[in-house]
Amino acid sequence: MLIDIVWGDVHPGNIVIDKNFDVWVVDFGGGCVESFVHPRMAGTKEGDRAGFQKIFQEWIKGAEWEEDGGMEENESTRKDE
Repeated sequence: MLIDIVWGDVHPGNIVIDKNFDVWVVDFGGGCVESFVHPRMAGTKEGDRAGFQKIFQEWIKGAEWEEDGGMEENESTRKDE
């Protein structure tokens, strides 16, 4: 299911993980943290993608990003089978 919505304020402080390890995104009120989203990209889908990339590249070691914004699995991100 694809929902056409812009988060607009992507940064780790706006991601909540509850006791069941469900992930919630919060703060859809706009704004941006410049270390995660450039102000010119604030409030856009491109800004959201850039913010997510920054989070995953810095917080999930070894994540490699494809041009479409998706993560590519590599040895450090793949679970042992």
